[in-house]
Amino acid sequence: MGKIPKKEVVKLEKQSLKYSVYEGSSASIMEGSGTAYISPFAMALNASNTEVAFLSSIPSLFSPLTQLITVHFLKKIKSRKTITISFVLLQALIWIPIMLLPFMNLSHKPIFLIALFTLLSAFGSFISPIWASWISDMVDPNKRGNYFGRRNAIAGSFAIAFTFMAAYILDALTNKLFIAFAIIFIIAMIGRLLSSYFLTKQFEPEFKFPEQDYFSFKSFLKKMPETNFGKFSMYQSFLNFAVMIASPFFAVYMIRNLNFSYPQYTLITVTASIFSLIGMRVWGKYADKHGNVKTLKILGIFIAIVPLLWIFNSNIYYLLFVQVISGFAWGGFNLSVSDFIYDATTKEKRALFISYHNVLNGIASFLGAALGGILVAIKMPFTPIILLFVLSGILRIIFYYIFIHKIEEPRNIKEVHHTHRLINLAPSQGLLHELIAIVSKRKNNKQ
Repeated sequence: MGKIPKKEVVKLEKQSLKYSVYEGSSASIMEGSGTAYISPFAMALNASNTEVAFLSSIPSLFSPLTQLITVHFLKKIKSRKTITISFVLLQALIWIPIMLLPFMNLSHKPIFLIALFTLLSAFGSFISPIWASWISDMVDPNKRGNYFGRRNAIAGSFAIAFTFMAAYILDALTNKLFIAFAIIFIIAMIGRLLSSYFLTKQFEPEFKFPEQDYFSFKSFLKKMPETNFGKFSMYQSFLNFAVMIASPFFAVYMIRNLNFSYPQYTLITVTASIFSLIGMRVWGKYADKHGNVKTLKILGIFIAIVPLLWIFNSNIYYLLFVQVISGFAWGGFNLSVSDFIYDATTKEKRALFISYHNVLNGIASFLGAALGGILVAIKMPFTPIILLFVLSGILRIIFYYIFIHKIEEPRNIKEVHHTHRLINLAPSQGLLHELIAIVSKRKNNKQ
């Protein structure tokens, strides 16, 4: 096959980025209708609080470890597209045994659920650096924040819609709960199958992994304290450790301790998702202009205090307010993390850096969730989950102040102090403008 003219390549890449939005939206159907309800499903299977913690911690460990296999696989890879599509299909098919679990004559069903969900997560994790390498080759580096912010916002809208739909199905079929779970997991599977279809429509730029660019995980660890990306990975790993101490137990706290219904649980969860989408749009534009490190410095403060806010009041309206803060901060933070990785790595080594970064984060997440699982099992005169929220918040604050000022912006941008930008950004005003812009844009773009 001859070399494709540059003009044609640009056209194909533009079309592919459009299809990537469709693909992300389809994948988000799986997130909204499937992944979002794995913990409630485990609780319906009578999983203990510790087993719910393992449902988060074990996939968090084993999924990134598969990326150590990915990096060796990169040397032989001929098509990032073929590999990605193959594993997306495998991921879709895992939903079949998951939905059938309640109807099988098995003891210790939560253990089987943990194993199956770990496998599902591992398939997705294996292709994560490959897909990131593929998609980043087609996005203008100066517009990554805007593109991924828009892509994630649209995809997230689908996740929210299907999360609400799943809640309605679960609430309507309360007396046939496992039938309801089977229905929403079938929808999750269909969503992932659709995303595999849209992947087939995307162009694959030429790629060959240069042997001379390979470096080992051991070498990465050795140089971590000296490199900018290494310091960033250390911050992310310690932060994820702190986050995962509490993260698996928010669902448990709402459903078992506060006795929230599925619609109430969904409303709390989706509120964060909605404001996460808005946060991506607002902070994505900010990060494109002023840098991802500035954005991480601002939002890291808010992320640190979020779990502490949960201890003061259990009123649903108060928790909705907390979720507004959480979603708005996490949306921008996660987007800036992704964009920082793209900015701080070269095209040839990007998949390697992403793999090793994810392995470290996976180990940290496993240790955090495992610690949370141990602490939640200890008998205390008060709800042990509250202790996890406090511990998570304190550690987030500590790790923020240890690491955040050691990370440098990889892009050449105008130097503006982040507190000054925080004041001048006027988040509440920006939030209102963003909501109006999204509504107006949807009206104008209807085809």
